[in-house]
Amino acid sequence: MTDPYNGSNATNVVEAHQWLADTIETLIDEGKFVEAMRALSRLRSVADDTPTRLFCYENLGVLAYRAGDVDEARQAFERAASLKSNELSAGDPGLLYALGHCAAAHGEWWRALLHYLTAFHNARDRVDEAEFMRTGAIAMQQLGFPDTALSMFLGALDRSPDNPWILESISHFYEGEGRWFEALDVQEALIDVLADGLPSASSRLADHAQVDRLIRRFISLWTIDRQAVEKRVHAITDRLRAEIGLVRDDDPGAPMADAGLMSLNLPAGLHLLVEQLAAHERNFLLLETAQSLWAQARHDRFDVHLTPYTLAGAIQAVCERLHWRQAASFDELAEIYGADADTIQAATRLIAGRYGVRFVPEHERYGGLDAAESRRLVQIQRAILYGVDVRELEGAVAMLGD
Repeated sequence: MTDPYNGSNATNVVEAHQWLADTIETLIDEGKFVEAMRALSRLRSVADDTPTRLFCYENLGVLAYRAGDVDEARQAFERAASLKSNELSAGDPGLLYALGHCAAAHGEWWRALLHYLTAFHNARDRVDEAEFMRTGAIAMQQLGFPDTALSMFLGALDRSPDNPWILESISHFYEGEGRWFEALDVQEALIDVLADGLPSASSRLADHAQVDRLIRRFISLWTIDRQAVEKRVHAITDRLRAEIGLVRDDDPGAPMADAGLMSLNLPAGLHLLVEQLAAHERNFLLLETAQSLWAQARHDRFDVHLTPYTLAGAIQAVCERLHWRQAASFDELAEIYGADADTIQAATRLIAGRYGVRFVPEHERYGGLDAAESRRLVQIQRAILYGVDVRELEGAVAMLGD
């Protein structure tokens, strides 16, 4: 390959910078990290404009992390984030994701969760959302919130079906919880995906979204071993046969209509809410949460002040976000319930705030976080649950119930 810094090519500095940048990207993708670091050092020595510095810090962070120097990686990513601070006050999602990995590598799971949730809030597409949710779920699991972690894993799979790295994470979760049948189901789905090969799975993801290069470089399970998955399936099957002696029945049984269940005469608004949530996967959890919120809201006469259909729309919005479903937009909810979209959004914020709906318990100080980080973690949870931009909550006067 011709060196653009030698001979006549040296006159085209812009093209030379781009050539070096492309070379660095290629070397990292090929796993040639020593050569990539040399090229990166050369680029830093010949260019000092802001875009080039940003590129250098991001890739220096990747290379340092790959080399096991997490502290240097974090420092590089923080420098890159500071250069981008004027572009996104809430943070660049790719860099937040990278910082989350650095925090996780040090066991700083609250800080990792803060980074992953903020990255999710600022994600540019569903595939990015799914990966931020997957890593956020791992943080939730490490912090001792398995129910929320599972909701996040399944929500990630909703957004990126047949994603092998999400399936692998879910299977490990089920194994850790001793939920062997669920683990087998997920692993069988994973084997089907792996039958096509990981390169093709990677291509499918890239075709459906502009997956950030940082994301693809940080997925630790990028090379999933199909033989290892199959071995785990056999081990779990043998364990079930030996310890439980149970033969699994794949017959789904009688449909709901033949089970003798009677339809209920529900209040106005609630019947439509139940109908909407019952159509979702994980409808039991959604309906359980909806029933609790509806009972509390009825006690406080919110159905009178907000109208039953506005209340129902707000509760659906809260339930879908709390359980990490792909939430209906407020315009979609307005069409379903025949209510005003802005009013439903305001009611969503009121209901979630009034009844303390949270992904994790709220503390003045989360483990290892300073006061400012703790406030940001509270804010980002509220922003996701309320369906608003986190910047709308910064410096705002607290609402009723907040």
